[in-house]
Amino acid sequence: MKTLLTSRMSLAALLAVSGPISMPASVRAEDGARFAAQLCSACHGVHGHSESPMFPRLNAQTPEYLVAQLKGFREHARAETDARSYMWAIASQLDDATIQSLADYFSDQEAIPGAAGDAALLAKGQEIF
Repeated sequence: MKTLLTSRMSLAALLAVSGPISMPASVRAEDGARFAAQLCSACHGVHGHSESPMFPRLNAQTPEYLVAQLKGFREHARAETDARSYMWAIASQLDDATIQSLADYFSDQEAIPGAAGDAALLAKGQEIF
């Protein structure tokens, strides 16, 4: 895990010195997919379906939510310790068009249901609810 985080920190540092990532004047649907594969999939999984509890799933989130979160990281309004060191660097390189393209891409991805839990606990939760 430490090696994975170290490599992600190195990527963040590289992005911080390489300058902003900007989309072409005419944003295409595949641009969001390309940036998602390049920038997001290592942590958030292919198509935004993270298998790690450390990284949230981005697939099927609303575009408004995703835009707000990415802008929150870019503007340093989100300050979770684990996310701050990496997401601040990544998001600082994203312009509004790129953020929108990523949000559109992830919101178009299919929601994948999680594994079924303990049937007795599910029944108890339904009862309480």
